[in-house]
Amino acid sequence: MEMDKDIFNNIKPYIQDSVSLGIALFVCVAIYYYIKTKNTFLMKIAGIICILYSLFDLYNGATIDFWIHHIAQIVLCTIMTIWPNEASKIMIYIYYCFLVEVSSIFFSFRSLIRIFLKNNLDTNTSIFKFIKQFQPINEVLFFVTFLYTRLYLFNKHVVFNPECYDTVNNAFDFYMTNKMLLGSTAILSVINLYWSSFLTNKFINKVFGYDIYKYKPDPNDPILMEIETIKSKILNTI
Repeated sequence: MEMDKDIFNNIKPYIQDSVSLGIALFVCVAIYYYIKTKNTFLMKIAGIICILYSLFDLYNGATIDFWIHHIAQIVLCTIMTIWPNEASKIMIYIYYCFLVEVSSIFFSFRSLIRIFLKNNLDTNTSIFKFIKQFQPINEVLFFVTFLYTRLYLFNKHVVFNPECYDTVNNAFDFYMTNKMLLGSTAILSVINLYWSSFLTNKFINKVFGYDIYKYKPDPNDPILMEIETIKSKILNTI
């Protein structure tokens, strides 16, 4: 019994991110299946799964940006689930909404890697070394897929696509569902833009090795040295 408890405590930190990884992989399978067959069955299942996971994540505790993101995602997926026939008419745009989960695969790996490295600092096994070497590769993959799917493709094919607006307005011309759908995609776009700016800032600082937006004067600048000399003289006379 004690051994079972120890095993659970060892895997507990990895559970949520592993579930998130599994969901992201399933969504990617669903969108691939849709593109190949035009069958929307797995896409609809993916929508239900996204609703359940978003609710769980909100219950488990999330920051305000994740609250906004998850609520918008719940609205989008709920409308898609309640009215599947109408959703089938805009499935190509839902495809681009789900395509962003490609970046979630690397985001989940990112979290799992960080947990593993943090919990195994006193080890130096071959697995630890491999994961340590893979970490920067995964960081780059996450950053690139995030910008490509969430900023470029999502905005190009959904948010700034007039045909998307026309199709949604024609298919969902009742109960203000068209406005809720388009509003949700606009909110998701803003959140993705916010996250992208944050990630880009961190990525650039990581590449340069310091915060490039922080003012760092040259200590050998003659003007600054003169100012420091004057300050020193003033302080000495006080």
